[in-house]
Amino acid sequence: MASKATGRAGGVNKNQTTKPIRAAAAIVNTVPVVTTKPVAATSTIVPAQNVEPGTLNPGSTVSRPEVTTTDPYIRAGQQAVQGYYDAYAARRQGLIDAANARYNEANTSYNASAKRTYGNYLEAQKASRSRASDNGMTGGAIERMNVDSANNYNRGYAANEAGRMKTLSGIQTQYDSDAINALVDYQNTATNTMANAWQAYQQAADQKAADEANRKLQQDQFNAQQKMQQKQFDYQKNQDKLNRYAETVGQYNSRKKVNKAISKMKKSDDPNKKEKLQILRAQAAKFKNKKKKK
Repeated sequence: MASKATGRAGGVNKNQTTKPIRAAAAIVNTVPVVTTKPVAATSTIVPAQNVEPGTLNPGSTVSRPEVTTTDPYIRAGQQAVQGYYDAYAARRQGLIDAANARYNEANTSYNASAKRTYGNYLEAQKASRSRASDNGMTGGAIERMNVDSANNYNRGYAANEAGRMKTLSGIQTQYDSDAINALVDYQNTATNTMANAWQAYQQAADQKAADEANRKLQQDQFNAQQKMQQKQFDYQKNQDKLNRYAETVGQYNSRKKVNKAISKMKKSDDPNKKEKLQILRAQAAKFKNKKKKK
């Protein structure tokens, strides 16, 4: 019987040792060959026996891919590829099963043909003995008939086994071609799927970077605007203070009071010291001008 190759996820284990087709050795060891040398009429041969179908060589295959990341784009691609692998493994196992079935069918047919050939040989031997007896044939004539019968059997046997080997070899060749096509289809689909997944991942990364850069730009612009507004507010607030101070100084009714305020301001740490001194000096100048007019 044909042994079926099995493996993980519908494929074969890479550590599995696969056997080549054994049909040829089995044929040589089990199917009778009749010598072409002259044989006596009473000679017999071993009856034809069934030949084991041998084992299809399924070849090696690839392993089921794993999901190795949490990134949604790459993970989705890897999960899709796992599905494609499962479909490929099922397809490959179907090819193995079908090829082994053809192996069995072919060997059953060729075993039956071998038995018919052997049966024809036995019938020919029986007919030869009967004809020799009826015709009173003896010696060399009988031997010649036996040789012819053996040669016919050997030619039939050789043709049968040559056909067997050609058929089994054809099954293996067809399987090899179909298995390669299945693998190439899977690999092409897996490659395209992961290429699309990586493209989606890169596009998402680029978009995220662009969004982050745009967010930072907007934040920087907002901060700059806020800073400018705060600066304007602080400036206007300070101007209001200076205006109120100028109003206060304008009410000073003597130069002495102004000079005293100037002396005090020179010693202060007021942030508006410079501006306030300008206001005080302007007020002092007014008193000086009044005195000149008098």
